[in-house]
Amino acid sequence: NTIAECLAEAPEERAARFEDWLDIFLTDKGQPRAPRGLATKDIGPRQQEVLDLLLVEATRLVGVQERLRACRLAAATVALLTLAAPVLQRVAERQRSAGLLDYGDLIAHVRRILHDPGCAWVLFKLDGGLDHLLLDEAQDSNPAQWTIAAALTAEFFAGQGAAGERRRTVFAVGDSKQAIYGFQGADAAGFAAWREHYAAAVTAAGGDFRDVPLDVSFRSTAAVLALVDAVFAEGPARAGVVAPGETLRHLPHRQGEAGSVELWPLLREGEAPKPEPWQVPEVPPRASGGEALMAETLAARIEQMLATETLISRDRPLRAGDVMVLVRRQSTMRFVPLLARALKARQVPVLAVTAVKLVEHIAVMDLLALCDVLLHPEDDLQLAALLKSPLFGLSEAALLELAHGRTGSLWQALLARRAAAEGGPLAAAAEWLAQLALRADLVTPHALLAGVLGEASLDGTPARARLLARLGPEAADMLDELLNAALAHERRYPPSLQGFVHWLRQGGAEVKREAEAGGDAVRIMTVHNAKGLQAPIVFLVDVGSGKGEEKLRWLADTEGPLPLWAPNKAYAAAAFEAAKAAEMAAREAEENRLLYVALTRAEDRLIACAWGSAPRDWTAKIAAGFDRLETQPVPLGAAGFGAPAEADFGDGMVRRHACPQTVPPRPEAASAAAPTAPLPDWASRPAPAEAAAQMLSPSALPGEAEESPAAAPLGAEDPTGARFRRGRLVHALLQHLPGRPPAEQRAAAVRFLARSGHGLDAAAQAAIAEEVLALLAAPPFAAAFGPDSLAEAPLAGRIGGQLVAGQVDRLLIGPDRVLVLDYKTNRPPPEEASAVPAPYLRQMAAYRALLRQAFPGRAVECALVWTHGARLLPLPAALLDRHAPAGA
Repeated sequence: NTIAECLAEAPEERAARFEDWLDIFLTDKGQPRAPRGLATKDIGPRQQEVLDLLLVEATRLVGVQERLRACRLAAATVALLTLAAPVLQRVAERQRSAGLLDYGDLIAHVRRILHDPGCAWVLFKLDGGLDHLLLDEAQDSNPAQWTIAAALTAEFFAGQGAAGERRRTVFAVGDSKQAIYGFQGADAAGFAAWREHYAAAVTAAGGDFRDVPLDVSFRSTAAVLALVDAVFAEGPARAGVVAPGETLRHLPHRQGEAGSVELWPLLREGEAPKPEPWQVPEVPPRASGGEALMAETLAARIEQMLATETLISRDRPLRAGDVMVLVRRQSTMRFVPLLARALKARQVPVLAVTAVKLVEHIAVMDLLALCDVLLHPEDDLQLAALLKSPLFGLSEAALLELAHGRTGSLWQALLARRAAAEGGPLAAAAEWLAQLALRADLVTPHALLAGVLGEASLDGTPARARLLARLGPEAADMLDELLNAALAHERRYPPSLQGFVHWLRQGGAEVKREAEAGGDAVRIMTVHNAKGLQAPIVFLVDVGSGKGEEKLRWLADTEGPLPLWAPNKAYAAAAFEAAKAAEMAAREAEENRLLYVALTRAEDRLIACAWGSAPRDWTAKIAAGFDRLETQPVPLGAAGFGAPAEADFGDGMVRRHACPQTVPPRPEAASAAAPTAPLPDWASRPAPAEAAAQMLSPSALPGEAEESPAAAPLGAEDPTGARFRRGRLVHALLQHLPGRPPAEQRAAAVRFLARSGHGLDAAAQAAIAEEVLALLAAPPFAAAFGPDSLAEAPLAGRIGGQLVAGQVDRLLIGPDRVLVLDYKTNRPPPEEASAVPAPYLRQMAAYRALLRQAFPGRAVECALVWTHGARLLPLPAALLDRHAPAGA
C-alpha cells in the first residue's frame, strides 16, 4: 500500500528524491528490479496490480534515465567543442598566416573546386588533357578522394566524352581485404561501392567494364596460402575480409616450392623473483616476464636458423635480410627493444624500428652529453656519461678511479690529470675536450658536430666510426639527422650551441627509416609499416590489442561526423552506445584485415607465436585455422628452439603444416644471390686533401714588385677624409649617370650632389659635377660611357692554369675592339702612365688577358679613371705587356 501511495504522488514530488527512487525501481545497470521474497503462488490480484505498477514505473524511469544520459552527453560534448573550437580556429589561423596546407586541406580544397559550378572551367581544362586515370591502392581511399576521382572522370561517360574517338579508361587496383588504414579516414566499403558506381556508368555509356579478380598469389607458397584460406574460412575472422556467402580462395603461383607454417605453443608468463631485502645483486637478475622470454627465444631461434638452415626454394643459405618480425601496434613496441638487444647480443644484424625520437637515440644522447659538457663542464653526470660513451670508451674502473676521492667536480679532476702531464686516456680526453670548448665559441653547432664526427678522436679513429662500431649501422641515420637538424636550426635562428640543444630537446623530432632500405638485417616492424613488403620468413608475434576503450565516438551526420564525448558510463546514452557498437564492429573488421595483411607478408615460412595466460584474439583465430588443416605436431626441441630454461611452453608441441619441394629451386638474380664483395682498400682510407681552387683577384696576382701604392698622408691637408668622400661620389656618378639620357645627366648630378648628407658646399658640388660631365663627354672613351656599355661587369677565367676572377667598373664590347675602364678612388693620381703603381698595371693586364681569350681577334684597350680630379689615363699596350700574368 505504501508503494501504491508513492506511485500516486505528483511527478514533481517524486523528483525531489529521484536518486532514491532510482535505487528502488532500477538495478545498478539501469534495468527494472525483479521482486524478491515473493513466491509465485502468493501473488494475488492485489499483489499483481502492485507489481504491474512497479514495472510501469520502472520502465518510465528507464526512459527518464536515458534522457538524463542524453542530456549529460550533450552537455559534455558541448563543453568539449567549446574547448576545442578556439584551438582549432587558432591552428587554422596560424596555417593561413604561414601559408601552409596539410594533406587534408589539399583534398578538401580540390574537392570544393571540382564541385563548385563557378569553377567549371577547371574541369573543362583538365578534361581536355585527361584520357586515363589510374587509382593504385584504391581500397585505402577515403570518401573525399573518391569524389575527386568521380569529378575527374565524369566526362568519360557523358556526351562527346563517351561517344568520341578518344579511348578513355579508369583503372582501379585494390584489394578490400587489405584496407587497414581506417584510422586515417580510409573507407573500406568504398572500393566495392565505387566499383558498382563505375560499372553502372561504363555500362550506361556503352563501354566495356571488367571486374578482374586477383586470386593468384605470386608471393607465397601453397602452405602459407592454405593457412590464410583456413583462418578466414569460418568464424568471426571472416568479418570485414570475406563477404557473406563467399569463400576465400587463393591460387598459388609457386606450386611445388617448399613452404611451411608453424604455431608455437603459448609461452606462459612466469613470476619475477622477489629480490632479497637490502641486497644489491652483483649481476642484474635475468628478466622473466613474457616479453623478455619471448625476445630471448626468438633471438635464439633466428640465430640458429641463420647458422644452420637454407632457403629450400632458392637453394641458398638464409640471410638476416630474409627474416621479418611483425608486431601488431606501435604502442606495443616495448617488446621490440628487448628483441633487438637480444639479436645484437648474438651478433645478428637488425633494423629494430622504423620511427624513433631523435633525442632518445643513444648515439644522439652521447653527442648531446658532449654539448652539455662543453656548455657546462661542471655537469658531473653528463661528463661521466660522455666518458663512458663510445667517444671515449672509459671503463668502469677508470671512471671510478677518476671520480672516487675527488674534492671538486669531475671536470676539475679531469683537468688535474691533464695538468699532471701523466699522459694516458684521461689526459688525452681532457685535452680534446678543452680544444673543443675553445672551438664551440667560434663555430656553428653544425660545424662543431660535423668536426667531432669526422675528425680523428683519441685513438685516431673518427667519432662516427667509434659510434657505429658500438651501436651498429642503424645509428648512421641518427647521426645524419642530427647534422640536418643543426643546419635547420641555423636557417631559422642565430647559430648558438645552447639554443640548438634546447631547441632540439623541446622539438621532439622523429626519424623515419625506409624499411625497404634495411639492407641485410632482420626487420622488426608493425603490420601497418610492413604493408607492401614481404620476406621469405615471417615471425608474427601476437602482442597487444587493437580494441582499446575510447571516450570519444563519432556519429554519422549529413553535414559531417559529429563527436560524442562520454567521460564515464553515466554519460553513455543510446546514441553513444550505438556509435560505439558501430565503431567496435568496424574496428573488429579492420583487425581481421590487419591479420590478413600480416599473414600474407610471408613468402616461404610463417611462424606465429604469443605469450600470456590465455590466447589472444589473433592467436585464437590462427589456431582455428590450424584446426582446419592437416598439421603435424613437432616437439620444441626438434623444431630447433633455443628457448631459455625459464620459458614455459606448456606441452611443448609446435603445430606445423608444410608442403615439400617438388620442382627445381628457383634461381635468384646474381646481384641478390652473390655474397657481398669486400670494399676496396680506398674505401677505408681517408680521402686525400683536395687542392684548393684559389680564387685570386687580379690585384692580388704575383709579380716582381709587390709594393702597394701608398695613400696620401692624412694630416692637416685632409683631416676629415674629404678626398675619399669626393672619390666615392665621383664613382657613383660615373656608374649611374651613363644610364640616363644626356639631356638629363646634369640635372641628375646636381640633385645627387645637393643632398645634405654629402656635406658639400655649392662650389664643391659644381666642381664635381663639371669634372664628371666633362669626363663622360671626353673622346676617345666617350663610347665607354654610352648606352651600350656595361657597368660593374664580372670577369672570370684561367690564365696559365690559375683561376682569376674580378669585376671591372666599365666595359664596352664593340665589333672590333673592347674598352675597359677601372675607377681608382683611394690613391693620388699619377701624371703619366709610367708612374701608375705596379699592382694596378698587373690588374689591368690580367683583365686584358681574360678579355683577349673571350674575344679573340679584337683589340683590348685599357684606361684608369682617377676619381680624384675625374681624370682619364689610358694605359699603353707596351706598358701592360711588361706586367702581363704568366701564361697570358
